[in-house]
Amino acid sequence: MGMRLECADLMDPRLVCVATVARVVSDLLKVHFDGWGSEYDQWLWAHSTDVYPVGWCRANIVQSVARRDSQS
Repeated sequence: MGMRLECADLMDPRLVCVATVARVVSDLLKVHFDGWGSEYDQWLWAHSTDVYPVGWCRANIVQSVARRDSQS
């Protein structure tokens, strides 16, 4: 828990967002998108092709998205 990563948003896969692992259950990761409320958290398989190490966007010239809560 607490590991930072970059992750595609399952609701809009065009968005790759900075995220933090909030929980781990077996091979599943509960991903919390930094700057967004917990209602946007998503469960992903740990080996999903939608999960990337920090710096992946920069190395692959993909723009990451800083998601923001409407209440922030």
